[in-house]
Amino acid sequence: MKARIINLMRLLVETNEILTIKEIASKLEVSNKTIRNDLSICEPYLKDLNVSLVKKSGVGVFIQADEKVRLEALNKIKRQTVGLMGYGSIQRQLYILKKLLFGKVKISFSWLEMNLYVSKPSIYKDIHEVEDWLRERDISLCKDNLGRYVMDAGEKRIRKAIFDWRTRCIKTLNKADQDEMIGDTYLDRDYGYKRAKQVARKIEEVFKIRFVPEDFNGLIIKLSIIIERMQDGHYVTLSRDTLKRLTHLRLYGDIDMISEYIKSNYHIRLTESEKGYLLGLIVSMNIYEGANDWNVDEDNVDLCLEITDHILHLIQSEIKVLVDRPEVMKRRVLSHIQTLVNQINYGLYSYHSIAENINNNYKTLCHIVDQFKPIFKEKLSYDLTLSDTCDFMILLAEFIEESKRPLDGIFLYSHKYADAKLSIETLKNNFKQVVIHKAIPVDAYKYDKIKAYDIVFIDESYDEILVNHKKAIVLPPLLSFADKITLFDRICHYYEEKNFYLIKITED
Repeated sequence: MKARIINLMRLLVETNEILTIKEIASKLEVSNKTIRNDLSICEPYLKDLNVSLVKKSGVGVFIQADEKVRLEALNKIKRQTVGLMGYGSIQRQLYILKKLLFGKVKISFSWLEMNLYVSKPSIYKDIHEVEDWLRERDISLCKDNLGRYVMDAGEKRIRKAIFDWRTRCIKTLNKADQDEMIGDTYLDRDYGYKRAKQVARKIEEVFKIRFVPEDFNGLIIKLSIIIERMQDGHYVTLSRDTLKRLTHLRLYGDIDMISEYIKSNYHIRLTESEKGYLLGLIVSMNIYEGANDWNVDEDNVDLCLEITDHILHLIQSEIKVLVDRPEVMKRRVLSHIQTLVNQINYGLYSYHSIAENINNNYKTLCHIVDQFKPIFKEKLSYDLTLSDTCDFMILLAEFIEESKRPLDGIFLYSHKYADAKLSIETLKNNFKQVVIHKAIPVDAYKYDKIKAYDIVFIDESYDEILVNHKKAIVLPPLLSFADKITLFDRICHYYEEKNFYLIKITED
């Protein structure tokens, strides 16, 4: 769209009085005919901004809207003016996706050209990027017989794309741009959010579980999408086999209670497929409170146990795990596998906000988890996603941290024992990586005795000790904050060095 059109809209919205065609043409330095043509171009855009362009023959034109709506429209027009100087490609792509996923009206290339204020090559490039993003989610972007863009996909994929779109907005835009991009969709409506949160709480109550915060917040967003899509007449249709598997779950009877709650409180009736879809969504979530086997699909028990045994074997071959109760570790891996298998079987999805960061910075764990991929490919014909691998890496890191052993320490003192006690208490309160087994006078130490300890603390510098024990630290009774920071670095280094053996491969 030309800058003249934007300037015309800005002039109309900023002015509270009736303007004649001649007055507008004079201000914009164009002909009366050009203004008449431009008014017909900008009229639908103004309508999209919730303001009405009123034309009175022989009188003039003016904008009809209350002050608040007029101000909001003006702010949006001003933002688009900045876009003429280089609106970000990411924002344009998100805007196109927004219109495709939420828009009530189909969009065409000419509509995009009029609304994005960039060159045709830029729009072609944006459309190509949008097509790729949708294709990754098994959604095709096509044109109807009028040249308007339409998406070809099932309802489950559309809902996933809406959830992913919101996630991408949060990850790539600053707070102000997030608010503008998401703000006028149903994902940002207070009523919709509160309604979805009440349903999520009811789900926890009925199933006697508590979801982890990230999954609980994700469930609220997904419920918002489900409810709004159904209200607009878009329903999920599950295959007969999938619905049959879901109805065999012992939890299926409980979903009727959730369905009745939604129907009685929000006047929305769930079809059998929607009930199955919601149940599949629920059993694919992680919990922090509730029965360990709450989401077990009895038809998949043997499969989950087989995958768990494979993964535990791989873990033990790469990591020397010293978890005190191996049956607890197996149960935790099995619980994780059950949730993931539910997600796979019911075509659902997970999202981990820090997956990319973890994948880029923890190559050793990434190397181990990469060895899990063939198992899922063979057993379920499924490729682990970035979020899936991230969840496994966090589980492995948890096992490694639980397996680490503290440094065995001894304190040698040359001054008062009370001073040594103060230092030992400081260590105990600030450094959990160290256990001081005893405190003895410095003149009573024997090298062959103290060399069995991982770390030695002394209250005064002794060359013999510092030379004979590589991990000897001089520690005065009173430590400043800066002293504690320096000491923390050294202790952490020794602690990780002691526990390095847990992982049998090295970082890249």
